[in-house]
Amino acid sequence: MFDAVPPPNGTPTGDDGAAYATLLNTVESLQADLQQTITTCHSLREQNAILQRDHDKAREEVLRQREKVAANRTELVEQAKAKIEADRATEALVAKWKVQLDSRTRELEEVQKKLVPQDLDMLRIQIQEELEVPHQQKISDLEAEARSFQQMFFNVRRELERSKTEFAAYTEHQEAARASDRATHDAEHRGLRRRVVELEAAAADGPDGADLQRGLEAKVLALEVKCRELMKENDDLRREHDGAIGDKNAAVQGRAEDACAAKALTGQLKTDVVGLERRLAEATNRITKLEQDVESKQRDLDAAKENYRLASMESEKRDRARLQRVADAESAAVDLRREVDAARAELQRDADMYGRKLEQCETELSTAKRQAFEARMQCDATVNTARQECRELCASLEERLVQQDLDKSAAEKQKRDFEQQAIDESRKLQAELKVLTGKVARLEGDVEKTHKPKIQLLEDEKARVALDRDAHKRRADALEAAENAALKAVDDKDRAVLDVKKAETKYAEARREAERFREEIAHLRETHARELGDVRAQIAEDKAHVAEAIRAETDAIRREASAELKKERKRSAAYKEKCLQAHNREKRLTSTLKATTRAQAEDLVA
Repeated sequence: MFDAVPPPNGTPTGDDGAAYATLLNTVESLQADLQQTITTCHSLREQNAILQRDHDKAREEVLRQREKVAANRTELVEQAKAKIEADRATEALVAKWKVQLDSRTRELEEVQKKLVPQDLDMLRIQIQEELEVPHQQKISDLEAEARSFQQMFFNVRRELERSKTEFAAYTEHQEAARASDRATHDAEHRGLRRRVVELEAAAADGPDGADLQRGLEAKVLALEVKCRELMKENDDLRREHDGAIGDKNAAVQGRAEDACAAKALTGQLKTDVVGLERRLAEATNRITKLEQDVESKQRDLDAAKENYRLASMESEKRDRARLQRVADAESAAVDLRREVDAARAELQRDADMYGRKLEQCETELSTAKRQAFEARMQCDATVNTARQECRELCASLEERLVQQDLDKSAAEKQKRDFEQQAIDESRKLQAELKVLTGKVARLEGDVEKTHKPKIQLLEDEKARVALDRDAHKRRADALEAAENAALKAVDDKDRAVLDVKKAETKYAEARREAERFREEIAHLRETHARELGDVRAQIAEDKAHVAEAIRAETDAIRREASAELKKERKRSAAYKEKCLQAHNREKRLTSTLKATTRAQAEDLVA
């Protein structure tokens, strides 16, 4: 960037060469700092592009997640509908089963009514036999089992008494044997003691006392060994005795437990026998009650049959009289029926006409909705086009910014041109926004012009429906006047009072029919008004949606343009600051270099 400054004429000293080298190093370090700053700017720009791509990916992911949420919501609605349908099917199936159960119950009641008393007696006897035979068999089995357990208890008890007697005799015999053995042992011990004393005295007096003493000691040792063996045998016998006592106690306890279990089982069997007898008594009582109920139902059935026969005879008489009155009244009601049929035909024609008008209104409504949808799609296309142009403009601005960064020598001029161009582009965007706003206003005007005649036609149709309603009301009033005249004429005839009542009934039915037609007309009128309101609400909603969408897109475009402009201004300001710092640094270095060179020149001149 900077050219090397040649040394002044003459022979430079060592200090001058060092100062010149220092200046060159400073210039090179400044160039390196500037290159590093440019590299940092490029890396930041690349990071910004990466972040922008990540932002676009995140936005696409959000859109995909919203689509998934919408799909899950639709699936949830479908599952809820399927659950409702399944519940309805279950309710229908339960109702069907209930109807089948009611029919089977009625069939059972009819079969019970058809049964005669002899059949009931046979059925009662059969039921009693079926219940008593297994019950008696079970009681016999339980009694036999109880007797067997009782016999077992007696046998166990007898065996226990015998074992106790044998154990007592064995115990007494063992105690007597031990006492006899103890007495014999004590006598032998005392005799041996005396014999030892005598032998010791004789040994002390005689010459062979030492030999005799040794022989006696050997005998004593043998006797001690024999005594120990007898003691050991006694211990074995004592252990066997203790084991026999333990076995006896275990046997006695086992026999006692068996006896208790047999006794408890016997008590349980007795309880079961009592319960079965009680159940048999209850079954017998229920059979008796059922017989009494059957007899009372049979008496009620006989009385009902007699009442039905009398009522049938009376009903036949009344039916014959009623048929006679109906035949007499039908001739009088023919004229009234003709008038009612004519009125019904006219009402049917009016209903058909209203149905055709309603279909026409629905067709116009669908056409209006389709036109509104097309207008909305056109607005969306216009907004998307404007957004694409804005994005292209932003891309071109970024390309120009890169070009501006690369061109270092004309940074200030390019910055001013870029700001002016950004201002021009912002004005252009504002002009395009105004054009889009005008297009939206024209589209709204077109929608208003398109749907306003249809709304006027619907209002005219509503007025015609009101006129037709008044005409039908006048016709109904005329029919009511004719009805009053007919009733007055019929009231003058004393001999046809019943016929007049029948004619009044027929006329009331015709009047209800006319009232039903009036309600249908009112329902058609309400439906027409509701459809008209829906059309207006849909038009207003479409207008609001279109205006809101355009407003939102416009605000978004304005915010994006403002944000991009702010970013570019910040970048320009930062780049301008960096350029000014580099320029000031260059000026300082140049002035320092000039001052140093001037000082060196003055020193050389001096």
